[in-house]
Amino acid sequence: MLSWTLLSRPALVPAVSPGRSPERLARVFVLLVCASVLGITGWRVHLARDLELSESRVTTANLARAVAEQARAVVDVADIVVAGLVERVEHDGTGPVALQRLRLHMAARVGAMARLHELSVHGAAGEWLASSAPVEPDGGVADRAYFAHHRASPDRGPHVGQPVQSRTDGQWVVTVSRRIDRADGTFAGIAVARIGFETFSGFYRSLDMGAHGTILLANTDGTLLVRVPPRPELVGRSLTDGSIFKDFQRIGPVGNTQGVSRLDGVRRWNSFRAVEEYPLVAFASLSEQDILAGWQDSAVVAMGAAGVVALALGVLGWRLADQVGLRHRAEAEVRQRERQYRLLADNGTDMVTLLGPGRRRTYVSPASERLLGWRPEELVGQDPRAFVHPEDMEDVSANMALLSAQGQAPPVCYRARCKDGTWAWVEAVGRRMQDGPGFVVTVRGAAARKAAEQALHQANNQLQRLVTLDGLTGIGNRRCFDLVLAKEVRRAVRTRMPLALLLIDVDRFKAYNDRYGHPAGDACLQAIAAAIAREVQRPADLAARYGGEEFAVLLPDTDTAGALGMADRVCAAVRALGVLHEAAPGGVATVSVGVAVVWPQPPGGGGGQSAADLVRLADRALYRAKAAGRDRVCCDGEARAGAGLPVLAAGD
Repeated sequence: MLSWTLLSRPALVPAVSPGRSPERLARVFVLLVCASVLGITGWRVHLARDLELSESRVTTANLARAVAEQARAVVDVADIVVAGLVERVEHDGTGPVALQRLRLHMAARVGAMARLHELSVHGAAGEWLASSAPVEPDGGVADRAYFAHHRASPDRGPHVGQPVQSRTDGQWVVTVSRRIDRADGTFAGIAVARIGFETFSGFYRSLDMGAHGTILLANTDGTLLVRVPPRPELVGRSLTDGSIFKDFQRIGPVGNTQGVSRLDGVRRWNSFRAVEEYPLVAFASLSEQDILAGWQDSAVVAMGAAGVVALALGVLGWRLADQVGLRHRAEAEVRQRERQYRLLADNGTDMVTLLGPGRRRTYVSPASERLLGWRPEELVGQDPRAFVHPEDMEDVSANMALLSAQGQAPPVCYRARCKDGTWAWVEAVGRRMQDGPGFVVTVRGAAARKAAEQALHQANNQLQRLVTLDGLTGIGNRRCFDLVLAKEVRRAVRTRMPLALLLIDVDRFKAYNDRYGHPAGDACLQAIAAAIAREVQRPADLAARYGGEEFAVLLPDTDTAGALGMADRVCAAVRALGVLHEAAPGGVATVSVGVAVVWPQPPGGGGGQSAADLVRLADRALYRAKAAGRDRVCCDGEARAGAGLPVLAAGD
C-alpha cells in the first residue's frame, strides 16, 4: 500500500519539463542560418559593388592615358610638319617659285597624312602665302587668336590654339602653329597645321565608354576642344566653372574624381591626364549607372538565389525542428517512466532475487507474483535461464558471465515467461553480494520502457521518412534516389548483374500548368507518381521523383527486355489514367521514357562507367524519345552482354 500511495501522489512524480526545448533551439538555429545566408550574400554583393567601382577607376585612368597619348601623337605629327614648313620658308624664302614648291609639298603632306586636315603659311600681316587647299580663301588670319599669339610672343615653340572653323571648308579644327622669323629675328608670319575634330572623335568613339560615358580634350586654360558624345554648342566654351576642371587644377596633371555633372545630372567616375609637352588635358568619364549595370543584374540573381535557399532551408529546418520536438518529447517520456520505475523499486515493487551456488534462486521477493504471476516459492530453486525467451538467451547468458567475472553487470532487458504462458519484458541488474558468495539480481517490468523506445524508434523512422520521401507525391525524393543508385551500382559490380534506369518525363507539363493551374498540375503529378509506383512491384525496385515533372525508376538485376517492358507498362498506366490534357495530341496526359541498362565490368577489366554515366545515358534516351514525338519509350542502345555495352568499373 505504501508504494501505490506514493505513486499516486503527483508531487513525487514530476511532469516532463521541457527546459530549454531542443525544438525551440532548432528553430532559432534555422533562423540564424537563414539570416546568415542572406547576410553573407548581401555582404559579398556589397564587396562586389566596391570592386566594380574600384576597377572603374583603373579603367577611366587607362582611358584618359590612351586619349592623352593619342592627342600627343597627333599633335607631335602636326608639329613636326609645321616645324618643317617653318624651316623651308626661312631657308627658301617666299618667292613665287618657292611658294609653288611649298604648296605642292603641303598638298602631298596632307594627302599622305590622314590626321592633317589642312596646312597653310601666312605672312606678317596674316595674308595667305601658301595652302594645301586647292583654293585659298579671301582675307587672312590676322583676326585669329593663334596669329595674335605668335605676333606678340617671340617664342618659336609650338602653339595649340582654340578650336575654330576652317575658312576653307567650314569644318571645326584644332590648330598647331609656329612662328616664322626673318633673318634679323623680326616677325615674318606663321605656319599652321589644322587637325579635324574627326581625327580625335573617331578614335574616341572606338573606345567603350558605355551609354553615358564621355571623353573630353581641352586646353589647359579650360577651353573645350573635342567632346564625345558630341555637343557642338559646347565646343570652344570654357570648362573652368565645372567641377572636373576645378579638380584638375586642384589635384595636378593626373588624378581621379567623382561627381554629378551639372550638364546632364549624371554621376560619373572621372580620370584626367595632362598631355606631355603640350598645353592639353584629356578627361575620361564613366557613368556610375553603366559601371554598376552588370553588378546590379548579378546582385539581383545572387540575392534572389540566396532568398530561395534561405526559404528552402527555413521550410526544411522548420519541419526537422518539429521532428526534433517529437523525439525530445518521446525521450522525455522515457526518462519520466524510468523515474517512475526507480520510485517503484525504492518502494519494494521490483522483484529481488538471490542467486546461490549453481546460479539457482535461493530467494525471490513477493513482487514476483505481481510482475510475472509466479509465487515466490514457485521460483525458488529454479535456474533463471529456464524462464528466458530463446531469442534473448544469448544476451542473458553473456550478462551472467560478465556478472560472474566482474561482480557486476549492466542491466539486461529480456522477455521472461509468465505463469500464464505469456512473455513479459523485464529488466534485470545484478551485483555480487558483499557478505556472501551469491549475487543480488533486481528484476523490474520493462514493458512501458519498451513501448517508449518503440515510440522513439517510430519517431526516428518518421524523421528518416520525411528526409527521403517526396512531400508532394509520397514516393522517394531525389536524395533517396541518389543514395539507392550509389548502393545499387556497387552491388551490381559485386554481383555482375545488369542495372537498368528509367527516366520518365511528363509530356508538355508546362502547357498543362499554364492551362489548368498549379494545383491541378500537382494533382496530375500525384496521379502519375501513384501509377508508376503501382507498376514497381519488386522490393528492390525504386520509384522516385527525380525533379519537377521528371520521375526515375531504378531496376536492379534487370536487362534491356525487362526494362523496356517496365517502360511500356508505365506509359500505358499513365495513359490509362485519362488525365485530361487538351494540349496533348491524344487529349490526355502522357509520359516519355528514356531507358538505359549497364552491365558490370568483369574483374580485372578497366574503363568502367559511374552512376552518373547511367543517368546520362538514360537522360540522352529520354531526349531522343521526346524529340521523336513524345508518349514513347527510347533505349540508348542494345543491352546484351559482350556486345559493346556500357560497363561499370569495380569501385564506382
